[in-house]
Amino acid sequence: MEDLRKKAFAWENSDDSAVEAVMKKAMSGQPVTVAALGGSITEGFFSSEPEKSYAGIMAKWWKEKFPRIQVRYINAGIGATDSYLGLHRAERDILSYEPDFMIVDFTVNDTAEPFYEKSYERLIQTLLSSKSRPAVVLLFMTMEDGTNAQAFHARVGEKYGLPMISYGNVVLAQIEAGRYRWADISPDDIHPNDRGHEIAGELVCTYLDKIYNRCRTKLCPPPKEGIGNILDGKSISPINQSGWEKADLHPHLHYGWLGDSEGGDLEFELEFANLGMTYWKAVDGSFGKAEIYIDGKCEKVLDGSFPDGWGDFGRSDEVYASDKKEKHHVAVRVLSREGKVMKFAVLALLVSG
Repeated sequence: MEDLRKKAFAWENSDDSAVEAVMKKAMSGQPVTVAALGGSITEGFFSSEPEKSYAGIMAKWWKEKFPRIQVRYINAGIGATDSYLGLHRAERDILSYEPDFMIVDFTVNDTAEPFYEKSYERLIQTLLSSKSRPAVVLLFMTMEDGTNAQAFHARVGEKYGLPMISYGNVVLAQIEAGRYRWADISPDDIHPNDRGHEIAGELVCTYLDKIYNRCRTKLCPPPKEGIGNILDGKSISPINQSGWEKADLHPHLHYGWLGDSEGGDLEFELEFANLGMTYWKAVDGSFGKAEIYIDGKCEKVLDGSFPDGWGDFGRSDEVYASDKKEKHHVAVRVLSREGKVMKFAVLALLVSG
């Protein structure tokens, strides 16, 4: 599935420093404002509730990753609007809130004309030069037949070194590969349903996870929680791994552990105030849920299943948070599903304190 991920994040030379700065701000305990600007898809048209739109999923990511700070969310999506109107309403609808981070998508509302490339660039210039200097990420949606303004918008994104995510590249490739039909992700020729919004939201969250993990482990360790560290099979040994084996599933995390619901618990003795886990999410239906126990108490249930998703990937979630660094017993227990043996893979443990 790595080829599909490359199609989703096709612009690897983007400048992520602005997004990293927002992460650093949140990690330091300061409030942040996250926002989305676009048309009816951004507004959440055909999602069953606002929280299930791609923008709502993005906002939930920020709130779950930083539960101790205020995360304000602004949705400035308006149906049937393009970047030309977006340029003129940007100050009123979004910049007046001084956003720190924002997603922009007008890809199915703009047409592939020089006029819209110009209006889109002026919009991006306006956002980047505004008072709060927000981190801007571009999202490219698509119509069923592939019609969108991605080529024009991508030129603008490349010019300014912005992170860009293509929902269109992913879903059209998956449909061509026979993984699902357009009707499974949209009731018309444009707007995603809950499943389509989930795919778009997962793509955005996967990008955010990448920056979040980089900040915690290398570039900007959170000062209030202590220095973060990433632990895997190269740096630590479990106190028990009966039924588990070493696993190299991720292109950058090579020393994980793979187990199933017939094996025993994967157990560690670690010292930390906060614990996160990077685990494998797979589309093939063979991976399932695992309970994560801290000192004998189940603190979190993680789900390694990503049915009919855009591809396999490593997801990172916080499992345990406290203000005091102490020694803890950690156990991972894989659950069966309806009597079926399921797998689960731990790629890394994220500790700080």
